[in-house]
Parts: sequence; C-alpha cells; structure tokens
Amino acid sequence: MVSALVLGLGVHHMRLSKAFDAGIEFAARSVLRFGVALLGAGITIQQIAALGLTASALAVSGVGLTLACGVFVAKLLKADRDAGFIYGGAVAICGASAAMAISSALPDTERNRATTALAVVGVTVLSTIAMLLYPMVSHALGMDEQSAGVFFGAAIHDVAQVVGAGYMVSDTAGETATIVKLIRVACLVPVVACVGWIALRQNDGASEAFGNDQKRPAILPWFLVGFLALSVIASADLLSQNALQGMSAAAKALLVAAIAALGCKTSIASLVRIGAKPVLMLSVPTLCLAVFVVGALLVAPSQF
Repeated sequence: MVSALVLGLGVHHMRLSKAFDAGIEFAARSVLRFGVALLGAGITIQQIAALGLTASALAVSGVGLTLACGVFVAKLLKADRDAGFIYGGAVAICGASAAMAISSALPDTERNRATTALAVVGVTVLSTIAMLLYPMVSHALGMDEQSAGVFFGAAIHDVAQVVGAGYMVSDTAGETATIVKLIRVACLVPVVACVGWIALRQNDGASEAFGNDQKRPAILPWFLVGFLALSVIASADLLSQNALQGMSAAAKALLVAAIAALGCKTSIASLVRIGAKPVLMLSVPTLCLAVFVVGALLVAPSQF
C-alpha cells in the first residue's frame, strides 16, 4: 500500500488529461468500498467464538479506548476531529484499510485526503516496528504463547504484521494473534457507521460536504452491509475456502488500487502543511493501546 501511495503522489504532479479524473475518483471511492466489503469474507463467527469472551472483550475495548484516545489527542493538538477519527481508527482497527474506510465516511476534503495518506504511511511504519519489538516485549514479560498471541492481535495495527509477529513466536501464537486481529477488523462496521453518523450531524446532512455524492449518505453504507453479508456467508460455510480466499485476495488488490488513486488526488504540499502532528496522533494511541493490552494480560493472565 505504501508503494502504491508513493506512486500515486508522483502521478498527482504530472499533467494528466482531465479524462482520467473520473477513473481516479471511481478508484478512490467506489473501488475502496468494494475492497472493504470483501474484507468480510475473512471473518467468521466460529473464529470469534473459539477465542473466548475475555479475549474478545479485550480486543473490542481496546478499539474503543484507542479511538477515544485518537480524538482526545486531536483535541489537545487543536487538530480537527476528522483527523482524530482517521488516525485513531487506523491504530485501533486494521491500519491502512481502516484509515481509508473511515475516510470514505467523512467529507471528501483535501485535508482529509492528506490525513489519510499520512495515516497509511505512518501506521505501516509503526506496525513494522511493533512486529519486531513486541515479540521481544512478550518474551521479557514472560508471556506464554497464548498470551503473546492475544497481545500481538490486540495491539499491532496491520494484519500482515500481526501474523508476522505471531509466527515469530510459535504457530499457537500466530493462530491466536490472527483470530484476535479479525475481531478488531470486525469492529470496522460499527466504527465506520458511527463516524458517518457523526459526520452527517456535524454537517447537517449537507450533501456538498461529501464530495461528488448528490444524495445524503446512508448511516450504514452498502459496503458495510456487504461486509456483514460476506461474514455471515463465510460463517455459514456456503462458499468454498478457495472462493473465500479469492475474495480476500481481491480485497487486498482493490485496496491497493484505491490507495494509489488517493495518492493521485493528494498533493505533497498538502502533506507538508499538516506538519509534525500526525506523528503524535499515531504514536500516542499506539502506546496507549499497547499499555492497555499488556496491563490486562499481566493483571489477569489466567483469563486469556
């Protein structure tokens, strides 16, 4: 995703014909939403149930805490609330995918596009650092394989880095981390719905605040309905594993295309104008989430 974003930012400064505008807009909005919908194919009720109530509650409460932290830090830094939602959501849920999904529910402004682009880069860097650092932290704290997996799944941002950190420790840690992470990904639906509802109230439902859309956006957009529907289909075992894996692969490809299009719409100058605030707005929620998860694991290790 970072490579696609960088390529898109480079294309922004080329003198493209206006004939490309419609395709770039389609990729940045519609293709993104199709990609988010297809993410549902990778989440089943059985996976969540197998983990247990305590670990599931830890993952979900961590999402809520991190989102609140993101909005709070944005307020302290006198940044707009939309930035708090995008940065906080990226850390809380599933990295770059969450940043783009949340951004799609917010007004399509130059500032929000720049914020999303920075969130994609920043959260990927932090995820990679966490993938290398958190296994050492878990070892230093004497966590067993199960607890380490819960820690990685509940505290690392991007799915790929969660899997990488887990399997660095063991197969058990890797499998546990993946399931915990999927619970956080499932939180994307209520979070985007809530952010969309807040954005509508803040803008009095004015359609012009949401870019080229000419009608009032739905509180529960179609792509979130698709996400839920595919999750139910996967849980009911109505499709083959090959089909579900194909949908998950397609989701990644569509999200890469969408982030490239976002780069095409974003100027580097707009990124520079945002300044150093994104570092704090990503780092503070990241630290808050890690401390919360580690604290819970150390206080009640037998519950996980």
